[in-house]
Amino acid sequence: MKLAEMLGFDQINATKIATFISELCRPSQNPDIENVLDIGLMAEQRNLFLHLNFSFDQPIRPLAVISDFFDTVSPEGCRPTRLLSATKLLPDHNSSTTDYPLNEIQTMIALPSRDELMRSLTNKNVELAAEVEERQRTELALRDSESRIQTVLEGAPDALVIINCFGKITFVNTQAENTFGYSREEMLGEPIEMLIPKDQRKDHPEKVQSFFRAGVNQKISPAANFEALTKDGNILAIDVKLNPIQTGQETQVIASVRDVTEQKRAQEAIKKLSQVVEQSPVSVAITDKKGVIEYVNPSFCTVTGYSLEEILGKTPRFLSSGKTPKYVYENMWTTILEGKAWKGNFHNRRKNGEEYWESATIAPIADDFGEITHFVSVKEDITERMRMEEAVRESEVKYRELVENASSIILKLDQWGNITFFNEYAQEFFGFSEEEVLGRSAVGTIVPEEESTGRNLNELLENISLNPDEYASNENENTRKDGSRVWVNWTNKSLFDEDTGKIIGTLCVGLDITEQRKAQDERDIAAKELDERNKELGSLSTKLSKYLSPQVYASIFSGARDVKLSTERKKLTVFFSDIKNFTQTTDDLQPEDLTALLNRYFTEMSKIALEYGATIDKFIGDAMLMFFGDPQTLGVKEDAKACINMAVAMQRRMAQLDGEWRALGYEKPFRMRIGVNTGYCNVGNFGSEDRMDYTIIGGEVNLAARLEAQADPGGILMSYETFALVNDIVATESRAPITVKGIRREVRPYSILGLYDNLDSDSRFIRSEEEGIRLQLDLEKLTSAKRDLAVQELEKALARLKSL
Repeated sequence: MKLAEMLGFDQINATKIATFISELCRPSQNPDIENVLDIGLMAEQRNLFLHLNFSFDQPIRPLAVISDFFDTVSPEGCRPTRLLSATKLLPDHNSSTTDYPLNEIQTMIALPSRDELMRSLTNKNVELAAEVEERQRTELALRDSESRIQTVLEGAPDALVIINCFGKITFVNTQAENTFGYSREEMLGEPIEMLIPKDQRKDHPEKVQSFFRAGVNQKISPAANFEALTKDGNILAIDVKLNPIQTGQETQVIASVRDVTEQKRAQEAIKKLSQVVEQSPVSVAITDKKGVIEYVNPSFCTVTGYSLEEILGKTPRFLSSGKTPKYVYENMWTTILEGKAWKGNFHNRRKNGEEYWESATIAPIADDFGEITHFVSVKEDITERMRMEEAVRESEVKYRELVENASSIILKLDQWGNITFFNEYAQEFFGFSEEEVLGRSAVGTIVPEEESTGRNLNELLENISLNPDEYASNENENTRKDGSRVWVNWTNKSLFDEDTGKIIGTLCVGLDITEQRKAQDERDIAAKELDERNKELGSLSTKLSKYLSPQVYASIFSGARDVKLSTERKKLTVFFSDIKNFTQTTDDLQPEDLTALLNRYFTEMSKIALEYGATIDKFIGDAMLMFFGDPQTLGVKEDAKACINMAVAMQRRMAQLDGEWRALGYEKPFRMRIGVNTGYCNVGNFGSEDRMDYTIIGGEVNLAARLEAQADPGGILMSYETFALVNDIVATESRAPITVKGIRREVRPYSILGLYDNLDSDSRFIRSEEEGIRLQLDLEKLTSAKRDLAVQELEKALARLKSL
């Protein structure tokens, strides 16, 4: 104040300046808060100003009177701030800063006078008294205001929740306790997220801060699907309004929350009901009390053919065809005006002139006072059903005429097997009148208790009555009135009760099959006799097959070959074998041992022959004649290979049997010789018309026998013709030419040493044959000179191959 007076301000303005500085510096009375005040003089445009700079540790809100008193205040307004700057034009504003002894002023300020101190203290006491009185009035008004606000908040129908900028709950009303289930104490000071469903809590703090930054009123409607969580875990659909409020120097948010869960459920139910009505396949219409149409669903338009615009505002009379009796309408109006629902049928006309039938249910709609305000009608197009009912009535007449005049047995049975219907044909067929059988059990009337076959028909009929569909068709013996037995083929079908769907009986349609049954019995007897005859023939055929080659047997019974005297000339590969010194070998054997030994020999050789496809011609004592090429052939070359493979397999098997026979005590087991030749032979049926034999004849057959005689025991000898066909699969050794009786040329035989595939790597032969290469060496036949020549030829071939 002293400073202000020294700067030329009068006592009033000086007092104001001192009061403002004191008020702004009031927070400095708190020892934890440090405020800074800079006082100076500022010259601007030849004017001199008192310049005040305030710096605060926390934001303060300046009084409005400060802006009114000082010439400039920065920042402007009354917003909270940490920095405040103010200027006041000095009374002697044309003076300069040098006109004021600032050092003395500072010293003077530091040493105030007693009068000044007393005056300042007196003024301060007065101000404090006024301030205390003002604060008391303000606090009283505030308590009164808070009481009124508290009453309003507690009496609000909505749940009210106040939160601060940190998202903490600072206030809840009683309705909030009722809505969320928490007590006031449980909610105050807790994060608002306690009332948010768990799956929405993550992003909610950011939404709170976003609202504080926006600082405007917001409303979140149920359409936004905003939800709240109660203490017991229930999810509420809510309508929320958010408003910022100023409490002292802090901005908070008050949320007005209304539980709209039931309202939303009701809306959803109404929506579903509306969708049901809109999508219903039946016609729905609502009229006022006078019958004027106010609403129809799409099906109403579809059925009538009229558009919505053509229907609304009219009465349903515009659909009348004139064919619905007048009393129907009178009964309808009497019923619905009494507040009751009416059901009936209308015969109406569509827009295109087509007539149709509707089944209608019309009911009144009343208000809260029970007064009828509207009518609702639900109609279904039953035109097709009416047509079908008419068709059924017509068909029933035709059905009865058909059943009565049918040439089939038609009857009905109830669940207990009693006859409930018996058509005229059934009466004629069985000889019973309708009166004689109706109500009586079929068993004992037209069905015997036991069939002539011994079957229990009483049990059969019981099963048919209980399960007709499992016996949709059956045949059984029946009885006529005169006692004669007849056979009937029955077709059975279940009859159901239309209301319950349970089986109430069986419809049976029968056909007389007595003659067919007799014929079938005769056919069965004949078939049985034929079957027995076929078994005898089959047995005989099996026995005969033992005397024929399998190929010949198959060709005869398949019809491929006629049983008549005929031959043809074919190129065959002939196999001939016998046992070396058979007579000497068997002289010491008993007849039983000889028979067993010889049969075992022929059995084992026959198995191998059949495996390779040989045609077994005959057994001649200890000899065997076989051939390849007829009646089945693989081609001349393949037939020859099959024969050689068979011959090798036989000699291998004979070596195995040799060991077995010696183990059994036979000192001189059989040793087989084989001859093979390829050439043209006559093959076919030879003999007489009464007895013939399928065999081969010719010089080539004799040659095979002569080759066999020249073969070594356990060996195989073949002609050149055969050798030429099989030399790629078998190792051979050439023998000296021989002369054979009946053949003018010399015959060079070849002795088989073994199949190449079976020779080991240490054998005398070196052989390789692939596509594009053929190599064959017999090391025993190579002399020293020939061996050198072979090496030279092989080296030439190798050099040429490497040069390619």
